[in-house]
Amino acid sequence: MDPAEYLDPNEVEANLAKYDAMLDLLAPVPPAYMSIVEVDPTDVPSELRYLIPLARAFGIGDDIHREKVIAATPYETLIALKHLIDEAEEVIQTWLGSPAAMSKLSRAYVAFTNLTIVADGVRPRDIGGR
Repeated sequence: MDPAEYLDPNEVEANLAKYDAMLDLLAPVPPAYMSIVEVDPTDVPSELRYLIPLARAFGIGDDIHREKVIAATPYETLIALKHLIDEAEEVIQTWLGSPAAMSKLSRAYVAFTNLTIVADGVRPRDIGGR
């Protein structure tokens, strides 16, 4: 994945570290469980484009397949994903709740919606288990 594909050229320096963090975060996810969801960067607000790799990996529409990917993902990765989505939640919700986004319902919109479902489902680990 090339950062230039996702990041606004004027914001590459500011977002490159965030983008690299996304790739590091995805490294432990077994490739057999990865379902690359199509996300057109032009459908995503520029301030959220660094999250596209997560949306492509976890923005799966099929609940059963999404749960398999979650189950195969290390807990620490899911916690990091949750923190990243929580940090961007206001921008994500503003975008997803906007009349323009809701009228189009692009693949990016659906992928980010599903990504927030994943983040919302991550709970702190109970003593002795996940």
